[in-house]
Amino acid sequence: MDMLLAVGLFFPVISLLTLALSWRGQRRTGKYSSAVLIPIIGPTILSLWIEHRGIHRGWIPLVWLGDPGSLSLLIILPRLLREWWQISSLTEFLRLASDGDQPKIRLSLHRTSRYRLQVCWPPTSSPGPVTQSEVGFWSPTTDGYRLTTDGGDCAHTLLKSGDTWQFFRAGEPLVTAPFDGDRTLSSTGWKLLVVNASGGRSQAE
Repeated sequence: MDMLLAVGLFFPVISLLTLALSWRGQRRTGKYSSAVLIPIIGPTILSLWIEHRGIHRGWIPLVWLGDPGSLSLLIILPRLLREWWQISSLTEFLRLASDGDQPKIRLSLHRTSRYRLQVCWPPTSSPGPVTQSEVGFWSPTTDGYRLTTDGGDCAHTLLKSGDTWQFFRAGEPLVTAPFDGDRTLSSTGWKLLVVNASGGRSQAE
């Protein structure tokens, strides 16, 4: 067996072995463990080996269909592309950002009825997440938007407040008093400014 064939078989074999071990472990313990699926590399090398050895090209599709990693990628690729499209900059119609540093909030709303939220806290010595990111669905209200996480267990509120927006995280009281000069006030929601596509800031429409 030459080196090219050995390397090409290595990746599909690893995928098959880890799939078998994952299945066996799940049946014995009831706990799921992820398999190591490595797509594309093995079939690509094996296709080159087939060409190099002058073997009939009809084997090339079988090589790709027999690779668990490549098949898994083919199955999940439409979902990955759909999820990317739903929160991509191409579908974005409103992008907001906080004007302060504790924490930094970035929020984008998309024409696909999806939103993306990122909250970044400054580094501290205490344990805990420094950055939190979530996606979900938005729905319009009379004076803003309701943001519901994918799990449906958490709902934020986004309200129009003059030339800015007020963002209330789930569980915060909706106090619509005007800001008194502070950049961010958790008692009256987080002050968010509209960010245009070029990175500058403009007033909310």
